[in-house]
Amino acid sequence: MKGSAESWLPSGASRKPFKIHACDGYLMFMSVFPVLMASEPVNVNEFQELARRALPKMYYDFFAAGAEDQHTLRENVEAFSRITFLPRILVDVSKMDTSTTILGYKILSPIMIAPTGLQKMAHPEGVVQAVGGRVPVLLDGGVRRGTDVFKALALGAQAVLVGRPVVFGLAAMGEQGVRRVIEMLKDEFEITMALSGCPRVKDISRSHVRTEQDRLDLVVTQYILIS
Repeated sequence: MKGSAESWLPSGASRKPFKIHACDGYLMFMSVFPVLMASEPVNVNEFQELARRALPKMYYDFFAAGAEDQHTLRENVEAFSRITFLPRILVDVSKMDTSTTILGYKILSPIMIAPTGLQKMAHPEGVVQAVGGRVPVLLDGGVRRGTDVFKALALGAQAVLVGRPVVFGLAAMGEQGVRRVIEMLKDEFEITMALSGCPRVKDISRSHVRTEQDRLDLVVTQYILIS
């Protein structure tokens, strides 16, 4: 192996010593890699931890906290986990199109940047104006994954707005962090579309998801039939 043992690490990753062992032709890296995630987050949620490390505590608490006991903030996120998918099979999803139209404007995907205040506390550049300020507020709150975007559209939303994850990305990596957050959500959304048999945004419908109310209605219906 040429070069120093740390030369392959991404910029900003941990430089703590580690040992390299050969085993069955593979290299096994025996070490603490606690900060490797800091350079290459694998999902949107990881940007929050990066933002916590990058920001003064007062600034981070301002962006991350919710009102009073934060029940609404937690519920906004957890509500999506209670919605399940009803996937389709034998649908041609070889050609995917995530674009949609909002108030006459065609956009690449139904994922927008939410208006949030005091963004320069997160980064001197403030928010990246990727959407030109022409997008209406539709569903705003709790979106952390591309699956959440799909669920929101299936329940009737035209698009979603992403607030805290964008600010966390901005704090962690500036403009690049914002772009990565949006790209991750878009990629996850496209995968969810494919697995649900929806090659286009307009193919997403209420029949693709099941909510708690749907499950309750099913139980009631079954009870009535049995009775």
